[in-house]
Amino acid sequence: MQVKVTFFGVIRDLVGNSPSVALDVRDGCTLKELLGVLCQRYGPDFGAGLMRDDGGVQPFVNIVLNGKTADSFNLEVPLSGNIDACQQVDIFIIPAFCGGQ
Repeated sequence: MQVKVTFFGVIRDLVGNSPSVALDVRDGCTLKELLGVLCQRYGPDFGAGLMRDDGGVQPFVNIVLNGKTADSFNLEVPLSGNIDACQQVDIFIIPAFCGGQ
């Protein structure tokens, strides 16, 4: 199954300023497994910026799965249940933005 992950803000900085990556993952892969693959690929700084010590997503990180905000408390959702007509899963990893008035 094809998964495209797009990075924003400081998360993009942690992956060497690459805007996105396309990955082939096994059918039945969960969001948690995919995040684990990304943490292995991009190293401990990326992992610490994305994940908490208890395995959850950092509270300042939003994950959007095919247009819907993923529940950071339930990362066991299978990606295959979110495939669009193009048979691709699109994931955005977006850190919280702050500032302004």
